[in-house]
Amino acid sequence: MAARRQALRLAARALEQRLNADTSDHAGPPLPCSCGGRADYHGRHSKTMESVLGPLHLERAYYHCAHCQSGFCPRDQALRWESFSLTPGVLRMTASAAALVSFEESSELLHELAGVEVSAKQVERAAEALGARDRGRRTATSRNDGRSGSHHVSGNGWHRSAHAHSGSR
Repeated sequence: MAARRQALRLAARALEQRLNADTSDHAGPPLPCSCGGRADYHGRHSKTMESVLGPLHLERAYYHCAHCQSGFCPRDQALRWESFSLTPGVLRMTASAAALVSFEESSELLHELAGVEVSAKQVERAAEALGARDRGRRTATSRNDGRSGSHHVSGNGWHRSAHAHSGSR
């Protein structure tokens, strides 16, 4: 087990170095903000992400909008890291565990089985946010196609169950 953890740490450092060496997320000119304003580059900001390899300490381009006083990192948006300090892989593991056991037990399971550190509070926040997002998707899907039926999540997104849709996806 110790050799596995050491190998994962080495892989995490290699990935971290590669991502931090890539500064292409600094687009140079101001970027449009979601409020309609202009977001200016304000240097590189650090963030620690929990990944399946272990923690990743990353530096990302940061843009700030003076109009709405909010900021964003384009790389976080591109990699879907904007809502949590969990990579998509750890987020999926967290959601799966939280669907089966308590938030505290989920945190312990994630540490014991995968060696990732996700606090019970992070499990709770992720589960609540993902549940709200998924309810919104189900509502939108039902409203858009007019058919009813159950839905389930797969690695590729939302799909209708076989009894609700005769075609395959």
